[in-house]
Amino acid sequence: MGSYFLTTSFSTFKQYFKSILWASVIIYLSLVHISSTTTVKATFIPHFDKLAHIFIYMIFSLLLLFENRKSRKTYLPLLIAVFFGVLMEILQHLLTTYRSMEIYDMLANTLGVILGMLIIRTIQKLFFSKNLSD
Repeated sequence: MGSYFLTTSFSTFKQYFKSILWASVIIYLSLVHISSTTTVKATFIPHFDKLAHIFIYMIFSLLLLFENRKSRKTYLPLLIAVFFGVLMEILQHLLTTYRSMEIYDMLANTLGVILGMLIIRTIQKLFFSKNLSD
């Protein structure tokens, strides 16, 4: 029974390796203290940080959806990504003194997840759906 658990765990880890790696990057970026001297400020782009949130979580949802493509439960990776985004904002509030929880960041994270889903759905429709009129 123990070897089954290890085999299953390793198989799951291998299947979701890219998502786990990307989630680790998100955790690092969400919780590390970045001094103002090392950051590149994109002040010429309004709300650049929200665009970054959208992009980061769009990539996260694309990875989760791609790695979960054989399952019929496509909503589960999306829920995981949204929950993860909310969790990161809560952890910023609880674990750091230099970051804060922002509802707009949560919304940007969720928007990124939705965009990832829309991209996958569009690709599926354009390239993988059967044309019934042929």
